Amino acid sequence: MTEGFWLFATYDHSQAAKEVGLELPPTVVIVFGNPLAGTELMLQSSTLAIDLPSKLLIRQNLDKTVDVFFHRLSHLCQYHKLTDMIPKAEAFDERIIALIQNM
Repeated sequence: MTEGFWLFATYDHSQAAKEVGLELPPTVVIVFGNPLAGTELMLQSSTLAIDLPSKLLIRQNLDKTVDVFFHRLSHLCQYHKLTDMIPKAEAFDERIIALIQNM
């Protein structure tokens, strides 16, 4: 566990492509979360389980720059009608953004 998050899985799409004879620039999905916080959210809206745990997509572009993408928890809370949780979710989003910027 790092920074309060658990690493649940890592999916290396470029390695999977290589195994079937295809090429893909480095592309990895990291699945992470905090079971305590996530369970609290899922107890309030069971449909949120389709979107948790959180994921980061890290992709190297052809020009060797790297992009990182993630679905903001605040948007997911809005989508799953957890509007009272949006302030906590926004704090989570800011924490993830700070971690990404410090990579």
